[in-house]
Amino acid sequence: MEQHFIVALKAIIPLFILIGMGIYVRWRKMLTDTELQHVNAMVFRVFFFCMMFYNMYTTTIATAFRPRLMAFTVTALFVMLLVSGIVVCTVEKDNRSRGAMLQGLFRSNFVLLGLPLVENIFGPEAVAVPTMMIAVVSPIYNIVSIFMLESFRGKGNFSLASSFVKVLQNPMIVGALLGLFFLITGISVPEPEELEVLPEEIPLSILYEDDALLVVDKPKGMAVHPAPGHPDGTLVNALLAHCRGSLSGINGVLRPGI
Repeated sequence: MEQHFIVALKAIIPLFILIGMGIYVRWRKMLTDTELQHVNAMVFRVFFFCMMFYNMYTTTIATAFRPRLMAFTVTALFVMLLVSGIVVCTVEKDNRSRGAMLQGLFRSNFVLLGLPLVENIFGPEAVAVPTMMIAVVSPIYNIVSIFMLESFRGKGNFSLASSFVKVLQNPMIVGALLGLFFLITGISVPEPEELEVLPEEIPLSILYEDDALLVVDKPKGMAVHPAPGHPDGTLVNALLAHCRGSLSGINGVLRPGI
């Protein structure tokens, strides 16, 4: 029992720390409301897309695809929706509030909380299964939510086709489907290449030099640090050759001494 409690505690604490940091940032007004909206939009449209793509792309179909688990989850979802509908329609008489109450009962923050919990408890290799589940459950959430809101508002404007289009515009769904496409078709994403900075004998116009300082008139057009498109022939390469081991490494491998 104690061991399970410790595991649960370790899984929950990082989430509460992140939530606390968010509350503190907002309380101290480090970001304006407009900036917070932009950050939230970036997280949803960019980070969630990349997360879903990566989780799906790096998984194995045999491990992640579990039809029985998916069938159980979808069945449980509709049972929960049915029970919630009975409770809400019994307690709340105003149709304008019923749709919102139902969403509050059956929808969840699985992506925000579920994935981190699974990773914290079972490790990164276990994230593939819930990622696959998100690709199945999230569209159901979206379609059912639109159906409930339109039905209880009495407008009768629900369209399965338009709802499906909106689902396909969800960055999480797009990322998961794209990652699955890359996985099935065998399209590989190139691994990042580690740059190896080597000394190069490049003439330098040295204005001043002593044991601690070197002043250089850098030629026009010469890149200072190695970067994509400029892996060599940079000022760093030239300085490594000129200083012969005495160049400070204070700014890391790619930016030594500068």
